Amino acid sequence: TLTFGKLTSVKDPGFRLYFPILQTMYKVDMRTRVHELLPQHIITRDNVSCSVTAVIYYHVIDAEKAVLRVTDVDQGIHQLAQTELRDLLCQHSFNAILENRDQYSKEITGKVEKRCNDWGVMIESV
Repeated sequence: TLTFGKLTSVKDPGFRLYFPILQTMYKVDMRTRVHELLPQHIITRDNVSCSVTAVIYYHVIDAEKAVLRVTDVDQGIHQLAQTELRDLLCQHSFNAILENRDQYSKEITGKVEKRCNDWGVMIESV
């Protein structure tokens, strides 16, 4: 609950009384979320144009950080994962991408998780 824009408490599940004029309450879903990233058109190191997509699994572990440190957790993770996916795969050849798919998935998961820890989010896999 935010009272006059400052965090006053984190509530457990159940019925709560709050004053809408003075307080703002945010609901945070703590279950695992699944997002499919939009297809990314990339040009690999050997100048092959291809389209890649990914699915990201994550869940919120700290509701306070998820509300206070980022405006929209879902959109932030989505944009961050797309950027990391594009940045990593553009550095490698097309054959290397096909051969080392699992390795690149772990690298992307690690990079996204490292940046999302401040948001109270745990990345399960990309």
